[in-house]
Amino acid sequence: SLIDFIKEILNRKDLSRGFQNEFDYVKIKKALRGLRVEVTHRGQMRRKYRIAGLTKDSARELRFQLSTGETKTVRDYFRETYKLQLRYDFLRCLQVGTEQKPNYLPIEVCNIVPGQRYQKKLDDGQVSKMMSIACQHPAGRETSIRKSVLENKYNSAKRANEFGIEVDSNPTSVQARVLPAPKLRYHGCASLYPENGAWNMRGKKVVNGAKVGIWACVNFCNELTEDQVRIFCGKLSEMSSTTGVNFNGAKLKIFHARSDQVEAKLREVRQQAGNMKIDLVLAILPNKNGSLYGDIKRICETDIGLMSQCCLLKNVEKSSPQFLANVALKINAKCGGRNSVFADIPVSLPVVWKQPTIIFGADVTHPSALDDTAPSIASVRFIFFNQWTSYTIVYFLHIFAICDGVSI
Repeated sequence: SLIDFIKEILNRKDLSRGFQNEFDYVKIKKALRGLRVEVTHRGQMRRKYRIAGLTKDSARELRFQLSTGETKTVRDYFRETYKLQLRYDFLRCLQVGTEQKPNYLPIEVCNIVPGQRYQKKLDDGQVSKMMSIACQHPAGRETSIRKSVLENKYNSAKRANEFGIEVDSNPTSVQARVLPAPKLRYHGCASLYPENGAWNMRGKKVVNGAKVGIWACVNFCNELTEDQVRIFCGKLSEMSSTTGVNFNGAKLKIFHARSDQVEAKLREVRQQAGNMKIDLVLAILPNKNGSLYGDIKRICETDIGLMSQCCLLKNVEKSSPQFLANVALKINAKCGGRNSVFADIPVSLPVVWKQPTIIFGADVTHPSALDDTAPSIASVRFIFFNQWTSYTIVYFLHIFAICDGVSI
């Protein structure tokens, strides 16, 4: 049912308290927009609708005009017309009509039509589930592909036989080679070989530590007290220094803000610094869903000109050494430092190391198909021969998601 879907979106066991704040309302509105539902209050007539939006008023408050000219609330209309007493009359209603001819439905009388194509951006939980299915070991992937080919019996298909198509059940063999992982060097003589795409920096420092002088922390989580934020900032500063980042204690006061105050609060941070240059803005976010992360990045990096680093509430509460070390490495790279370099460049880069070389990379990230408000973000970065670990980056915003290329 749609009620169960909303519980899952809000991560709640019941909806007795309704939508607690504007953030819940916006989150549900985005999740429901464009979804097809079928009604359950008309017996066998399971009419289907596409959700256009969510009303501001609840079912017991929202009034509409009947053809007789009389006005009724949605709750009273369903009670009198369909003999249905709404259990969730304190929830908003679905808007399934048009602005000229509105049509309102209580959430509890709707079920989601199965088999719909999902075109929106996946949330954290959905991405995690997708990754667990998609990220397989090569041997396991080969086994599943072989099994699928045998089960589908392509050579027994009527259409394939009509066209004389035969499918070989054995995979194609091609010549390939496995490149060895490059040896990495850290501060001093410390070095290591990555294994399975991962490496541990325990007991090592970055090659070149960035200098983070003036920095600020903006907390967007109501759950965190100022003392908790201060303790986290202290731990991060300490771990950064241990990792080799020159993290000074010259921090501005801790700022607290709501998700709808992003631009105003970030400009306040800039104003508080006066003529001093802010090297970093540390932002603490409640979760990765919604537009908060994108708003912070857009305003900091493209509007105001501040370097930002975002952290999630769940990670801040734990503040594990591994998490703090990873954040310190990100900050170092963003603020001009270098985490590691190739220990043996001629071996690691045999083709391009002999002469000055520059490598460009460009990408455009578009919003999801049903998001008509977020811009496309284009980025261009290049690396000049400098141990291949220092990057220069330029960002562009393209409104209305019509960017097909980037001019350099």
